[in-house]
Amino acid sequence: MENDSIKEREEKRRKFKDDISSLMFTGALVFIGAVSGYILARDRQIPTYFGVLTDGFVDPNELEIMLKDIDENGSKETLIEYKDKSYLFLLDETDTPFLKKYKVTPLSIVPGE
Repeated sequence: MENDSIKEREEKRRKFKDDISSLMFTGALVFIGAVSGYILARDRQIPTYFGVLTDGFVDPNELEIMLKDIDENGSKETLIEYKDKSYLFLLDETDTPFLKKYKVTPLSIVPGE
């Protein structure tokens, strides 16, 4: 009878160790994924700058790049917002990027005949 009690305790201890090992492994995977995601996202952010900029250059603290489907056609456009004004960020025929002002007008309903 005492052997059964010892076996039960050993089995519980083994199960507890297995559960702890699984939990630690899962935690390590979550941690690695979070750190990797942070590193990848950090490298794509516009840096914050508190120094003096050369005259004529854009202040990166006032700059935001985003994707939006502004014409609601199912595909997204790249926009740059600077000091609360949005611009389309486009490529010309030679793949040179340029900015273009835009405005969105509401759709109109034209009665049929």
